Amino acid sequence: MKGSESQPQTQPQSNSLSLSLSPPLSLLLYVLLAIVVTHPLWLHLADAVPSDIGDPLLNTWILAWDSHALLTDPFHLFDANIFYPLANTLAYSEHLFSTAILALPLVAFTGEPVLAYNLSLLLSFPLAGLGMYLLVLHWTQQRGAAFLAGLVFAFAPYRLASIAHLQLLTIQWLPFSLLALDQVLKYKITNHKSQIANRDSPILNRWLILFVVFTTLQILASWYLAVF
Repeated sequence: MKGSESQPQTQPQSNSLSLSLSPPLSLLLYVLLAIVVTHPLWLHLADAVPSDIGDPLLNTWILAWDSHALLTDPFHLFDANIFYPLANTLAYSEHLFSTAILALPLVAFTGEPVLAYNLSLLLSFPLAGLGMYLLVLHWTQQRGAAFLAGLVFAFAPYRLASIAHLQLLTIQWLPFSLLALDQVLKYKITNHKSQIANRDSPILNRWLILFVVFTTLQILASWYLAVF
């Protein structure tokens, strides 16, 4: 009888969307979202800036000056071409040093500081998202949770409200720094009885180097973020 026949068992299925949210795919989605939320900036990368012409143009000039100084006279980086004859005038505002280092090849090749500014701004969104994604994935092993954490961190209303302030948007190195620090502490705790392992481990040294690099990049992103 049909009533006595065994019914097919429905096996629980994992969330395919969550499983498919790999780091590369998540990064791609963050890039697309950055383009969408800043539209139509991507259509005017070399001839417009977002929001207003106050801080965006100031920061564009700072990136241009940083690139010029790094290529011609790096030891006088802070002697910017403003408020002559005063010295160290770049210190009167932001220096955006780590951002300028990353943008240096683009500025040197194209001679377009507005393009470098806009790409630096746009990249801060997916990089912030990816950093938080990797940090939360490390903590939870859940891709769905990691993607949502990266989404919230990168596209929070606070960041969108600060779209005219590159010095506040470039917070993308913090999650990478925390991830490296967490790995260092985890290794130390796991191998706390082995002094030789703690001192000579290439794994530990790699994470220590990454922690120093990402922390330095974050500190040198702006005065504001260094103080925070």
